[in-house]
Amino acid sequence: QQAAVPVYDPAMEDRAYEAAYAFFQAASYPNAVNAFQEFLKKFPDSVFVPNVHYLLGESYSAQKDYKNALASYQQVAEHYAYSPKAPDALLGAANCQQALKSVAGAKKTLKQLIAKFPGSEAAGKAKKLLKTLK
Repeated sequence: QQAAVPVYDPAMEDRAYEAAYAFFQAASYPNAVNAFQEFLKKFPDSVFVPNVHYLLGESYSAQKDYKNALASYQQVAEHYAYSPKAPDALLGAANCQQALKSVAGAKKTLKQLIAKFPGSEAAGKAKKLLKTLK
């Protein structure tokens, strides 16, 4: 007897992402975190994964959980550098590092952002932020 292979349903994946994103948009961040984490378990190979990690970072950050936010942003920066969210993830990571009192880490991340994505909007913000860090 063979085990039943779950059938992949793209509509279910889309609905799961939309539901999690709806929590995020409603500023229901604890629910968004739970929904995004559940999404990652169910759909680890989804095209939405880079966005989900980024939005997890945003959700944690909104709750001032900078340690988990930093980890989520770093997932995007390290594993999905091709993602349009990568520059913003690096900026988010630097903001978390600053909040966690790691000024040296924040400076390093901002310099990395400017070097990797010089033309991005995030790089412009990074340059301004870098000038304020002492």
